[in-house]
Amino acid sequence: MRSEACAAFSLPVLPDDGCLAQLSDLPTAYACTTSPRSAYPRLRMTAIGREYAATIKKRGKRMKTGNRKTISCFEGLRGAAALLVVLLHMRLKWPFLGFTYNGYLAVDLFFVLSGYVICRSYSGQLMGPAQFWVFVIRRFGRLWPVHVATTVLFLIIGNALLMSWPPVIPSPTEALALASMTQGLNLFDHYVGTGVSWSASDEFYAYLIFAALCLFFRRRARLLAFLVLALAGYAMAIWCAAGTQFDCLRRGECLNMTYSYGWTRCLAGFFIGVLIFELNEHRLLRIVSGKRSAQVLAFLAVALLLWLSSVKPAVAFAAPLVFGALIASLQSDGGPVARLFQCRPALYLGKISYSLYLGHGVIAPLFVVLYDRTANLTAQAALCAVFLFQSIALAHLLYRFVETPLRDRFYSWSNTAFRSLSVNATDRVHS
Repeated sequence: MRSEACAAFSLPVLPDDGCLAQLSDLPTAYACTTSPRSAYPRLRMTAIGREYAATIKKRGKRMKTGNRKTISCFEGLRGAAALLVVLLHMRLKWPFLGFTYNGYLAVDLFFVLSGYVICRSYSGQLMGPAQFWVFVIRRFGRLWPVHVATTVLFLIIGNALLMSWPPVIPSPTEALALASMTQGLNLFDHYVGTGVSWSASDEFYAYLIFAALCLFFRRRARLLAFLVLALAGYAMAIWCAAGTQFDCLRRGECLNMTYSYGWTRCLAGFFIGVLIFELNEHRLLRIVSGKRSAQVLAFLAVALLLWLSSVKPAVAFAAPLVFGALIASLQSDGGPVARLFQCRPALYLGKISYSLYLGHGVIAPLFVVLYDRTANLTAQAALCAVFLFQSIALAHLLYRFVETPLRDRFYSWSNTAFRSLSVNATDRVHS
């Protein structure tokens, strides 16, 4: 009868109180035990349950509410970064907009911000294989639909403009890479798909590495693994950029690596962002967070970084750390710089930022051709305005008809496929 009572909890049943050793082998947070001294079942924590309870105790109120509260200034910051990438590809030659030449560094800001947001949303919930697969499905559904849509549009528009026969289509190997989002992992010696989709590829596989580390490591071991990956990625990024292939110290644009070694930038930036969240209870980060002076200094450091990187290329190597300092100062979602990124235009751009980032890459090649053939300054300004308007309009359509509905379907599917899970991450600041 006691076993039948335990069955009502839909939990594993242990025969008596003397079998506590078996608790560590169970995949659930709780197990039901019975005792010959009582006819009523009792719930016991498994090793996973004890680990989760320790995590909650350590993070306290932040763990209780942190995953549910949106840091709105991060949304605006993401929008500003996406806009900076669009301005980069507009190839503006006006002196007062020279900072846009280093707009490629905004991608590193994306990586750091994504690492922070993903860790904030999921680090305390990846407790078992089922949660891992829910996470994978959700992140795949977040990135893949817009990636495929923009790739198809890119091929259609490109072939329509070239008017060649037979049409230019990806090879079977390239098509497989695009379908599996591996086109940014240094598998080819050229761009595959749009010129910007490589970063979505790298970020997706950074997600998988993060989830695997959360699944297999706990506490200090996990933190050490994050640190090792951040340092390894950072070191490899500097080594590759300064090496003979890129020779960025002489040619400039340090860290501007894409389909070849862009994954090193992603690894460094993403896990620096993860570490900022994991260590945000550290005294130094508590001092920085929410302080007006810290926000202003971090913002000025970013502006200085974008300006000096053209003069001293090696300054660009500091980008992940400078962006990390900015994110650490903004995580309280208050202060003068945070309010700057909370204005409605910035929040709107943040909402459509992923579609804007990938979508503008569809029409950028045509814009570059037309821009290079235009010598008149007024005509160039008009062409830039048209390109910016088209990029935002396309992003709006992609967000409304591709990104949002398909993301929601993948999220719903993950909940249905793993109904027994309690993965409730409300990832409103989308990476």
